Amino acid sequence: MPGSNKSSGDEKIDYALRQALKTPGTITEETMFWLVEKAKGMSLVVEVGAWRGRTTMVLASLVKKILAVDTWEPNPKKLRRDSLSDAMRKVGGDELFTEYCLRFSKEIREGRVVPLRINSKRAAGMLFVHMFWKKADMVFIDAERTELAVDIRAFGPLVREGGIICGLGYCERWPEVMRDVEGHAPGFQRGPSSIWWKEV
Repeated sequence: MPGSNKSSGDEKIDYALRQALKTPGTITEETMFWLVEKAKGMSLVVEVGAWRGRTTMVLASLVKKILAVDTWEPNPKKLRRDSLSDAMRKVGGDELFTEYCLRFSKEIREGRVVPLRINSKRAAGMLFVHMFWKKADMVFIDAERTELAVDIRAFGPLVREGGIICGLGYCERWPEVMRDVEGHAPGFQRGPSSIWWKEV
């Protein structure tokens, strides 16, 4: 664009942020900007809890490859009474997974987004074997809040030295997240919104 100082890469990120805001999900705009700051230029990110793809949308504009882990199965016992949860109740896991794959069909074809429809514990075990020689630059956890301690222990070894393990939910609304982060990610730092993160 004439007169614009933005590079094509920055324009791509801006477009991804606008698209992400239109995608169902709970991550805030603050969180998206934090991801831009931390993940830009990374080669490999493991996203634990991909769901409708709001975070994937942002990450796909920043990194070379995303391994997106999710069962894509709604858990009725965990759903709140809000519009997002109402939408979850109306569709099943197959529909959600199909929606995700269609949303990222281009990136999936190019091998830049790899959806892994498997629970996080099994995924961590599988990835530990396959990622022996190339670890992740970042593991971003936004999955089942009650299993965070398990996810931190399981996915921590997949992060390279100097990489980042991080996630959402560190706030008074989720005391179990605060407990697990404090207990299993010593030396963690706070980011905007409910972000917690630690350099490995």
